Amino acid sequence: MSEGVGMKNTRIRWAGIGTAGFVTLGVATVVAATTASAQMSVSQSSAYCVGSTYTITLPVADQTALLNRAPSGYHEFIFSDVSSAGGNARTFAVAQMVAGQDLTVQWKPDVAQSTNIYAGAWDSATNTGGGLELLGPINVVQGGPSCPAPPATGTGSASSIPVIGGLLKLLGL
Repeated sequence: MSEGVGMKNTRIRWAGIGTAGFVTLGVATVVAATTASAQMSVSQSSAYCVGSTYTITLPVADQTALLNRAPSGYHEFIFSDVSSAGGNARTFAVAQMVAGQDLTVQWKPDVAQSTNIYAGAWDSATNTGGGLELLGPINVVQGGPSCPAPPATGTGSASSIPVIGGLLKLLGL
């Protein structure tokens, strides 16, 4: 794969886990199966940075394969990320299938860590899923030459506020 971060795609089983179960799904509890025929991917970047937004693409072939492993009637997909070391998953998107079109969603990592992204067939009416696809690990970094500078969060100066500035001067502050 050309993402340049040593990503692999693996299909994994997800049998009827509801929202709460998916949220607590850890990598250690997942059993790998066969390699994907098409590949879920993340937009190419020289570095994946905390707070930046990336596009995740789930090709039509993968959507079909996930839906074929899910109970009938599923037509949505849930996307979550979780530390490669395990832990709690964070759902960042639920999207509806559009026949014949690749599905794209936005992902904005919030923690610097090695991260896996999961896509699963989903039924919002029953909060259950079937079949998962794994994308990862993706190394998310806090900063560096390829990451945008964090926004300035200076404290400013209260003395520049007209009424308060005068009061602070009177108090000798």
